[in-house]
Amino acid sequence: MRGAHGVVWSRGTNEEEGGSGVVRVMAHSQYQNSKRISIFLSMQDEIETEEIIKDIFQQGKICFIPRYQFQSNHMDMVKLESPEEISLLPKTSWNIHQPGEDDVREEALSTGESFGVRMDVLGCCQL
Repeated sequence: MRGAHGVVWSRGTNEEEGGSGVVRVMAHSQYQNSKRISIFLSMQDEIETEEIIKDIFQQGKICFIPRYQFQSNHMDMVKLESPEEISLLPKTSWNIHQPGEDDVREEALSTGESFGVRMDVLGCCQL
């Protein structure tokens, strides 16, 4: 099975950096050439991903978003059907929309195809 291929961008420190981050993502050759994109939904103070998600669908690409299991370090990237669907999804304790655990969806790595990954990093370590 082939894994995820991609580029990681960290969050900007102000709105101007965030905007240029979105432009850099959408202009990147790996983003342009990918048919399947996994993207984290942005939190406050991160590069806003809403425009990128809209662009993914406008270009006919397949979009995947994270779903993590409560009290677990396991996360799947699951298929999003439309940008409008995000606001209908339940929220996690971090106030992030994600499909419910009982919501059966295609997982990004289940087909073994490669895809682009784009994510914001706010903090990802456990000591």
